[in-house]
Amino acid sequence: MTRRTANVARALLGAGILALVGGNASAVPPPSWFSYQGVAILDGVPISGNADFRISIYATPTGGSPIGGTGQLLNVPVANGLFTLQLDLTPQPWTQFADRWLQLEVRYPAGSGSYVPLAGRQRLTAAPFSLATRGINVDVDGNVAIGSGEDGVPLTITGSSNDRFIQFNTTASNYWRLSENGTNNLSFSFFDGGTTINDVLMLNKDGIAKVRVLQITGGSDVAEPYDVAAAGEVEPAPGMVVCIDPDHVGKMRVSTQACDRTVAGIISGANGVAPGLTLAQEGTVADGEWPIANVGRVWCLVDADANGAIEPGDLLTTSDTPGHAMKVTDPAASQGAVIGKAMSRLESGKGMVLVLVGLQ
Repeated sequence: MTRRTANVARALLGAGILALVGGNASAVPPPSWFSYQGVAILDGVPISGNADFRISIYATPTGGSPIGGTGQLLNVPVANGLFTLQLDLTPQPWTQFADRWLQLEVRYPAGSGSYVPLAGRQRLTAAPFSLATRGINVDVDGNVAIGSGEDGVPLTITGSSNDRFIQFNTTASNYWRLSENGTNNLSFSFFDGGTTINDVLMLNKDGIAKVRVLQITGGSDVAEPYDVAAAGEVEPAPGMVVCIDPDHVGKMRVSTQACDRTVAGIISGANGVAPGLTLAQEGTVADGEWPIANVGRVWCLVDADANGAIEPGDLLTTSDTPGHAMKVTDPAASQGAVIGKAMSRLESGKGMVLVLVGLQ
């Protein structure tokens, strides 16, 4: 019995495997199949007629088992050995960013006899369409991994109807996970060795956020935004004391008189100390241009000539100098008009004093 042998002169178009598609390139997305052309020679003679082809993908150039099974293309026309195959392979071979080899087997005539391997497996190389997906792996369930490596993947996107998440891996077992569990709640959690430490942040569809501890490092006071009216030619500025504007509901004005019981706070932002937390509701009366601090540490304009030098611990109230505070020397007159307590000194003149805001 003579053993049949086959070889093929292969021609892969372009820089690797390239699907050739006619027409407007922007009209449709590229197909999932790619074209493979070659010349099949069986027992030293180019074949002509219909033949069957069997296609397999391997992880190694020799030996091993097919990845993702084996596919067939039946009754493929072959003319003087020349054939063209449109290969549409399963996703399994591509779930890892690793070398892959293509093996073809031919059965001629079609439907008769055994498959004969075409000589040698061919290493698959990058195609123009796939160059943009280097390091991105999609498994058969549609899960996405970006930047795969031996120690795990830095980013994983996966999901089902009740468990969708993006995972950021620090090691193979320690990772952060941003997930949505089907209840319209978004959570950001840390896992240590696969065990949940806690839900660091939870956010629902109504914009309500929950955290265990909130640490703010960008500012030192709690403020609410208000529109503030000027006091004559004195325009509002950070550090100025403001009072309730009796003629405009929900608005403020620069302070202008001593021991004013309508005092409401200090414009935040002076000397580079920003608001730590701003409370507002856009489009309502609870909104405005200037952040007014009513809790926390704020730099405040003070007139030390109005009622004496300022020492840490002194209570402060409004003065006749627009936008400036002064030391309280008459507690009875200042009752209900105290802005807060001084935390720094001012011997004389006008200047800035750090104030622990606390209306009383």
